[in-house]
Amino acid sequence: MQRKKNGLINNVNAKIKDVSGKKIKCSSPGCIKSKDGAMLMEKKEILNRWSEYVEDLFKDDRCKNPKIKKKIEGQIILKEEVEAEIKKMENGKATGPDNIPVEIIKALDNLGINLTTKLFNAIYDSGTIPEDLCQSVSIVLPTVQGATECELHRTISLMSHFTKILLRVLMHRMRKSIRPEIPQKQFGFMPDKGTRNTIFIMSMLMERCIELQKDIHLFFIDYSKAFDKVRHVELFRMIEKLDIDGKDLRVIRNLYWNQTASVRIEGEHSDFKPVKRGVRQGCVMSPDLFNLYSEIILRNLDGFSGLKINGENLNNLRYEDDTLLIAESGKQLQKLLDTVVLKRRPTLEATRLVMANLKD
Repeated sequence: MQRKKNGLINNVNAKIKDVSGKKIKCSSPGCIKSKDGAMLMEKKEILNRWSEYVEDLFKDDRCKNPKIKKKIEGQIILKEEVEAEIKKMENGKATGPDNIPVEIIKALDNLGINLTTKLFNAIYDSGTIPEDLCQSVSIVLPTVQGATECELHRTISLMSHFTKILLRVLMHRMRKSIRPEIPQKQFGFMPDKGTRNTIFIMSMLMERCIELQKDIHLFFIDYSKAFDKVRHVELFRMIEKLDIDGKDLRVIRNLYWNQTASVRIEGEHSDFKPVKRGVRQGCVMSPDLFNLYSEIILRNLDGFSGLKINGENLNNLRYEDDTLLIAESGKQLQKLLDTVVLKRRPTLEATRLVMANLKD
């Protein structure tokens, strides 16, 4: 009886909304505040605010397409490479701007593989990437209950599955050159490593220092939106120095310099805005590219003293964008921090001193 009553009430509410023409004006993650703090209720205004936020977040004064100094050459993309990457794609994933699910590509079997290979080689040879493959659509989720500011939302980026397959092929070609550049101090996005390894290493270090009655000074650095603030020009210069074919470099350059992003709210999209900085969210290559970007900068710490372990000097540990500086004295720690701030000033916006001068 109660169920019928509830159903009747819901039906009446739905009829009232239809007759009155009243609809929910807020987006799925909630109403959003404008830059000046005014609450936005209309969907069009909310979409415009998100478009403005995306533009500000990824704004940069980068130059136009940098010239590639290497010869524009590279090995043809093989059908076997494309087939292997298509098989690795998971079903049930959300589609990008082209609305083509990966299940359709798989269902086409050999025809789909052949057509995809032909498309990729056309892109690879010309360097021209279709507009749909350069676009990404973001879904926003609030990080706290009742969030009304764009900064308090997490974005989940959706891109074309064809883009993902192409980048998977290039990633496996480039990884042999990128991975050797990443040291053992980095535990994020690396095979057979994780947070457990870093926690275990830090526990052992502190236990040994206590046992030997030795001081250890630690400084934890928390970067604000580190992945979104990677400078494209600097990243491209780093990649160009590696043993990577010119055609591979051209595809990566054109993708990064032509990419645009939009936000989707209840099936409607904000205007696409250029993405001028940051590694691509959801891209399989982004972890390796970010590790490379971070590593090249933090190599400036190699000459500074840290803790001596089995004859090796350890002055930092890293997990993705989280960095831990390690030193035996406050002076040494300050030198490390000054070097990091100097070299990473564009991205270093927030640091936290978690513990210092740890003693027995």
